[in-house]
Amino acid sequence: IEPSDVTVTIPIEPLENRSVIVPVSAVNVPVTESLMVYPRTVKVSYLVPMSVPDIVDTDFRVVVDYSDVRRYDGKNIPLHLHTLPSEVVSATMECDSVEYTVIYR
Repeated sequence: IEPSDVTVTIPIEPLENRSVIVPVSAVNVPVTESLMVYPRTVKVSYLVPMSVPDIVDTDFRVVVDYSDVRRYDGKNIPLHLHTLPSEVVSATMECDSVEYTVIYR
């Protein structure tokens, strides 16, 4: 038996462009050192379905990895968007790197 007609319904929800300012944190820093970065915050823009309630900056995590210091020459270290909410469809950071200074204790 074959149906003569098939009806398929695909729900579509509009996406909304939002942004938050997220602090930059450092990971994998030896206990005898600290890493200062500038700027200390970065703007993250993202697309999310309109039905999703407000997302706050603490739902995102932007990091610099101390191990990147050895891999990159110069004053800049790359940013990594480490954590973002599962509802986010797409996210971009305003910049891809920050200036850094290593401080030895």
